[in-house]
Amino acid sequence: MDYPILKHLDVLIGLAVVMLLSSTVVAAATQLALNLFSVRSRFLQTAMTELLRQVAPGLSPEDAREIGRDLFTNRLLAPRRWFFSSRAEAVTREELVLCLLDMAAGRSGLAGKPEIAQKLRTAMEEGGIGSPAAVARQVYQLMLRYEREAPQAAAQVWRSSAVLDGAASDFTASLFAWYDNTAARAREQFSMGAKVAASAAALVFSLAVQLDSVDLLRRLSQDEKLRAAVVARADTAKAMYERKELDGASVQAKMEAAVAELRDPKVAVIPNHFLWEGVAQVVVPRTQLTAGAYQLEVGKASFAVPLAGEGDGLGDAVRGSGAPVAVYGEKEGVRLVAGSAGVERLRLERDGVAVGRTERGIDWAGLRVRWPGVLLSWVLLSLGAPFWYDVLKKALAMRSLLVNRTEEETAQRQAEQRAVAGSGGPPPRPGFDLTVQGTSDAVTLAKATSLYLGAPEREAGVARVMPAGCVINVVGWVRGESVATAAGANIDKWYKTMEGEYFWAGDAEPPVA
Repeated sequence: MDYPILKHLDVLIGLAVVMLLSSTVVAAATQLALNLFSVRSRFLQTAMTELLRQVAPGLSPEDAREIGRDLFTNRLLAPRRWFFSSRAEAVTREELVLCLLDMAAGRSGLAGKPEIAQKLRTAMEEGGIGSPAAVARQVYQLMLRYEREAPQAAAQVWRSSAVLDGAASDFTASLFAWYDNTAARAREQFSMGAKVAASAAALVFSLAVQLDSVDLLRRLSQDEKLRAAVVARADTAKAMYERKELDGASVQAKMEAAVAELRDPKVAVIPNHFLWEGVAQVVVPRTQLTAGAYQLEVGKASFAVPLAGEGDGLGDAVRGSGAPVAVYGEKEGVRLVAGSAGVERLRLERDGVAVGRTERGIDWAGLRVRWPGVLLSWVLLSLGAPFWYDVLKKALAMRSLLVNRTEEETAQRQAEQRAVAGSGGPPPRPGFDLTVQGTSDAVTLAKATSLYLGAPEREAGVARVMPAGCVINVVGWVRGESVATAAGANIDKWYKTMEGEYFWAGDAEPPVA
């Protein structure tokens, strides 16, 4: 079994989780904007207006647009909805014929516009409909008759038959002939417009939350604890995407929940502030830095920042302090930026005296560092939520298959070892106790460390090598091969990872006896 593939698969799952959560926000915002401005309805209205001009060439462009506007605000086609404008988003060809007949007859629509109604009547008369009012009455009566004669038939069948029989004319034939293709082109145009809107929303979102995919991939590859935390959010991301709300308040709540998941301190995929929000900052010139003990105040918390040399090293010292601030090197010195817009006070001092210049504003330094990752995020988000949903489902299924296969191989190997021991074969190595002790934890590696497969000893096969500083989740520890440290002490404690691998406890930071 190639165990490193589990790590690479988890990196892909982590990326898919973040992209799906982000795509959920982008899709929800796009959906909200499209509904708010009735974009689908407007594309369809434009298409039906062109269709009307095709079947009634006597109408001027202004008259056709006026008829289209009244048609798509007809209360029978566009029921009133909370939050969004009331416009029809669909109209069948039978409904279109009936609405035009009623408009020409003066029964509905074109209120206060008798001259346009007269032009529509004239166009229908030229198309073979002598009296729109009489034809409309005939169509309605035929609907009742067909329903009485065939109550088991679908309502669409009654309407279609009634229009075809009661309003048979060149006008109706021309409208029916062009309707399907015209509606299909309107759908295609709307789909393209929606994709452009989604791409624009993805760019705005990536900039607004400063989503850095390059940094995300680096962190997922190196930090096992972060990787596990993001992978654990897979079900949340899937459930959030699968909720298909149309209500404005629900869409907003969905967007806020997704952003909150990305800002969770356990993962901190994006900064805890939007791009336009001012954050506390400190700019420290190198000329003001000398060796000594500094204090960094972040809000109400204080962090010790010991500086060993002059000028350089402040950035590493601040990072080592664990303070929730970002560090950026600049030409004049070092810039410290608070990680949240809610931090009111950010101050670096020595012996009670402030060092550097404090200010508050947009984190332009962070954006300059993140912009390649932001652009990559834009490209990835433009692939769409359905793409990342599909990637996440397939990756999770593959991971489950690999984990099950690993467990089966481990069980088979243990069974073979028991069989050898039971048949009088070679006894197990003395001093090895594979009983897992302790509790699950996250262990940091002090140096590049080999993870061994099958047994807690250096003669076992090396499954992979992890870099120094990597954090590995373990299920506990076992007793294995005793290895001497540089100081001469012997340590036989080995950590067992969640994948069933072992690494010597002496390589942990700090070493554990």
